[in-house]
Amino acid sequence: MTNLVPESSPQTAVSRQSIWRNDAFRKFWLGRTISMFGSQISTLALPLLASLTIGATTGQMAGLWGIQFLPHFLIGLFAGAWIDRLPRRPVLIAADLGRAALLLILPIAGIAGMLRMEVLYAVAILVNVLSVFADAADNAYLPAIVPTAQLIDANVKLSTSVSVARVAGSGLAGLLIDLLWASGAIAVDALSFVVSAAALTLIRTREPAPDVPAERRSIWADIGEGLRTFYGNRILRTFLAMTMTYDLFWNTLFAVYFVYVTRELGLPATAIGIIFAVGSGGALLGALLTDRITRRVGIGPAIIGTQVVLGAAVPLIALPLWLPALALPILVTAEFILGFMYCISYISRASVIQTIVPNRLRARVSASGTFVSLGIVLVGALLGGVLGEYVGVPAAIVIGAFGGFPSFLWVLFSPVRTMRTLPPPSDES
Repeated sequence: MTNLVPESSPQTAVSRQSIWRNDAFRKFWLGRTISMFGSQISTLALPLLASLTIGATTGQMAGLWGIQFLPHFLIGLFAGAWIDRLPRRPVLIAADLGRAALLLILPIAGIAGMLRMEVLYAVAILVNVLSVFADAADNAYLPAIVPTAQLIDANVKLSTSVSVARVAGSGLAGLLIDLLWASGAIAVDALSFVVSAAALTLIRTREPAPDVPAERRSIWADIGEGLRTFYGNRILRTFLAMTMTYDLFWNTLFAVYFVYVTRELGLPATAIGIIFAVGSGGALLGALLTDRITRRVGIGPAIIGTQVVLGAAVPLIALPLWLPALALPILVTAEFILGFMYCISYISRASVIQTIVPNRLRARVSASGTFVSLGIVLVGALLGGVLGEYVGVPAAIVIGAFGGFPSFLWVLFSPVRTMRTLPPPSDES
């Protein structure tokens, strides 16, 4: 059943108010945007540091991609259960400061002549351990400072500003890497985490108190409740199945992507920065149009339609294998389409999830979905590494490019197909 909100309802009145009047959201938005600006630089700098400076093998490159998700898989469920017992803002601040300190190890190691793959692996793992807690807290914190009626608008604003940061960050990343080397560019990301922590510190809105049971339960009981809530909801199961199918093959491709573009196609760091900047530009446009598109066609059809196009657009990445002279324009086009469609899909799905999951379970439900989906990411990264080592990078690219197309079938044959607006909010506080 869809949720039809009367024009005169209090929810509609709240939704028409500007989200920028919310002081807590403004500060949250500022911190997330600046942090994502820096993180976009590291997204390019880390693999280029491994490929161009350290000279990593194809297997090591795939390992670097996959190892970043290992902490989410190993401790994500525990992090979600733990965070649901705590205020989320202090967790976010501590995670930002910790990641800043860890990232600074890389430029220091570079100056000292001690930069090796082992150091890169260690920093990547520890940064992502903190990201496990930050991601779970982040997903749970936004609905605590933004009314339900404004969640789509808030997610749109966040995605828009993050996309702007990614456009600038991707374009600037290649230049920074050329000027400061990759390790120097990573220092900029460390600074962005410090600024993000400062912005979060300034938020004064009081969070709802964590729902602590009268009898303190074990963390395993809390994890079990989160898993049961997740897998007991058909919409959440459908979203998970869709993303698992798509992500398995996407990560098979992306595990060898930087080897593909730097060694197979011979593109320089500046060209790679342009590719990702244009992709972020597509995401920016998608964020700007998400509200209009979901209102026009409905939130369910928007999710289905974008997933169809995503599955059809990924094969463009393999096309330069046969048209190497057109590699840059083809990859730019592919990234633009992927950025545009994925942003619409992500905002729509995130808003649905934030609405139907009660506050006391949000971190655990988020962690439950992440636990399974990132297991698939690890399998995809491993598959990409094995294929790249034993049958070649081109074969890994082709298999990853075409394998994820059927992912839209999961949402096509589900209640999502008839969903026109956000479902009614959970009646739990």
